[in-house]
Amino acid sequence: MRLILLMALTCSLFGNELKLEALFMKKTFERPIGLIEAGKSSWYVLEQRGKIWFCEGGKKKSLVVDISERLGTANEEGLLCMVKSPEFESDKQVYIYYSDKNPRQSVVARFTLKDHKIDLSSEVKILVMPEPYGNHNGGQLAFGPDQFLYVGVGDGGSAGDPKAYGQNLSNVHGSILRIKVLNEDSYSIPKDNPFVGQEDVEAEIFAWGLRNPWRFSFDKENGEIWCGDVGQNKFEEVNLIEPGLNYGWNAREGFEPYVFVQRKKKKKNSISKRKTANQEGPFQDPLFTYPRKEGLSITGGFVYRGQAIEHLRGWYVMSDFASGAYWLLKKEGEKIVSSHRIKQEGLQVSSFAEDSAGELYLMSFSQGTIYKIVDWVQ
Repeated sequence: MRLILLMALTCSLFGNELKLEALFMKKTFERPIGLIEAGKSSWYVLEQRGKIWFCEGGKKKSLVVDISERLGTANEEGLLCMVKSPEFESDKQVYIYYSDKNPRQSVVARFTLKDHKIDLSSEVKILVMPEPYGNHNGGQLAFGPDQFLYVGVGDGGSAGDPKAYGQNLSNVHGSILRIKVLNEDSYSIPKDNPFVGQEDVEAEIFAWGLRNPWRFSFDKENGEIWCGDVGQNKFEEVNLIEPGLNYGWNAREGFEPYVFVQRKKKKKNSISKRKTANQEGPFQDPLFTYPRKEGLSITGGFVYRGQAIEHLRGWYVMSDFASGAYWLLKKEGEKIVSSHRIKQEGLQVSSFAEDSAGELYLMSFSQGTIYKIVDWVQ
C-alpha cells in the first residue's frame, strides 16, 4: 500500500518548473561530473574522462591535472569525484575517486593541490577496491559533519549482482564506507563504526545493501544523509542512510523481493534463478521510489538550505539521468509528505553540487556545462 501511494503521489504532480542559469557557456566541458568551489567566483570542474579545470568568472579556464591515461573507459568508469580536505586552507589536500584500468579497480587517493595545480607525485592511495566489471563504480566522496570521509561503493557491476556482494559484509562493495583520513598516513577506522570488532566483516562499512549509490549528500541543517540508489529492473530509490542498516540489495529492489536471473550462454533460452543468501533481513525500507517507466538512472542531489529561493528551502532536489525529469521531495519526520515531478528538457544530469551558501548546481552531459538553480516556479 505504501509503495502504491508513493507512486501515485509521484505521477500526479506536474506543472512545475525549475529555473536554471548557465554558470558557463554550453559545450565548455566534456562530460562534467563534479563542481567544487575554489574561491570567490572561481571553481574546479571535473570531467569524467580525466581532466580537472580551474575556472574563473564563468569564462577563463586552465588545466589543473589530466589523469585520463590511467582511467578505465567503460561508460561508468573514470574520474568520478573530488573533495577538499576540511583543513584545505592549511594542508592543501584533496581526495579523488577514480577508476584505474590496469588492473581494473576503484581508487580513493589523496593529492596535494596548490596554486590550482595537482602534483601527481604527491598521490597517496587510501583505498583500492578491485572491480570485476566496468559499471556500478559508486564514486562518491563527502566529508561528514564529524570530519570523517564517507565513500560510496557500487555492488561490483554487471547486472543483478552476480558476485553476490550486496548482502556480503566481508567485502566493501554495495556500501557506504566511513573512514578517518585527517592526520593519518593512510586511514583508520572510527571507533564508533557499526561493525567494529565483528569477525569476517569489513569495519569500514557504515551502511550496506546498496546497488549503485549515485549520489549521496549531507543535509547542512541536521546532518542527515540522503542517497540516490540506481535500480535494476523496476525501481529507482532514495534512502536515508543510517549506521549499520541494510538497504536490501540484492534481496530486494525498492520494497519488493528481487531474484537474480542469469541466462546461460551454452544453452539457448536457458535461464537460472538464484535467491540471495540473506532473504530475511532485517531490511531498511527506501524513503522514496519511482518506477523505471519514469526514469532509468537516479542522480541523487541535495536538500536545499540556501537563502535565494525561500520556497525551495527544506526540499530535496534530485534528477533522473535518462528521462530528464526532476523530483522535489519534502520530508516530515521519517516520511516523504510531498513530491513534485518536473519534466523538463533532458539535460542528462550527471551530478549536483552545493556551494558554501547552500545554493545548488547541476552538471549536464548533453549541454556540456553547469547550471545554477535560481528559482522554482510552482
